[in-house]
Amino acid sequence: MSLWNNVDADAVTRAVDASSGVVRPADLAFVFGNSMPDPAFHAAALYHRGLVPAVVVTGGPHRFDPSHVEAEHHAGILRAQGVPPESIIVERTSRTTAENVAFARPLLHAALGDVTSVIAVVVWYHVRAVYQLAAQLPGVQQIHTLAYEHEDRWTGRRVTRRSWPHTGSARRVLHEYRTVHRMRLEGELPPLTRSSTGWTRRTHTVERPG
Repeated sequence: MSLWNNVDADAVTRAVDASSGVVRPADLAFVFGNSMPDPAFHAAALYHRGLVPAVVVTGGPHRFDPSHVEAEHHAGILRAQGVPPESIIVERTSRTTAENVAFARPLLHAALGDVTSVIAVVVWYHVRAVYQLAAQLPGVQQIHTLAYEHEDRWTGRRVTRRSWPHTGSARRVLHEYRTVHRMRLEGELPPLTRSSTGWTRRTHTVERPG
C-alpha cells in the first residue's frame, strides 16, 4: 500500500469512492452543485439513454463568482443537449451538499411525487452525497451512482482513483475522507450497503428465540 502524507492513499480511495457498479433505470438523476460542466453532460446522457425521465440540478451562486449560479449553468447545458425543459427541475439557492438535497426535496416531490430510486451524478470521491440522499429522502430505497472523474484545475491531470495524491485535488479528497470519517463516528450516516445493484438501506434482522 502506498502512503501519502502519512495517510494510506488506498484506504482513503476505498472510503470515499461513491461507485455503485452498473447504472440502472431510476426515477431521476440528481446533479449536485459544483462549477464543473461535467455532471450536466453525464446527466443528459442518462436521460437520452432512457435511464431517467427527469434531472434535478442544484446549487446557488458560486462563492467566488455570484453571477455564476451552478444549477442554472447545468440546466443550460442540459437544454443545449436536448433535454426538454419540462424534464429539468432546478434548485438554485443551496450552498452545501446537505442543502442541495434539502432544498430540492420539495421541488422533486411536487414534480414527481414519490421517489424510490435515484441516480446520483457525482465526482467519484463524493460519497457523502450518497449518504445525504439516503438521509434526507427516506422514501428512496436504491441509489445508483454515475461516479465520474474530472480534470484537475491546477495540474491538468485527470483526477483518478490512482492519481489523486499527485494532483491539486488531493486536499479535496482528504477533506471528504475526514468528513465522512467524522460523520460515521458521530452516527450521522444512515446505514447503507453497496452491491452490484447500487446502494441500498441496510436492514437489521432480529433473531427470534427458538
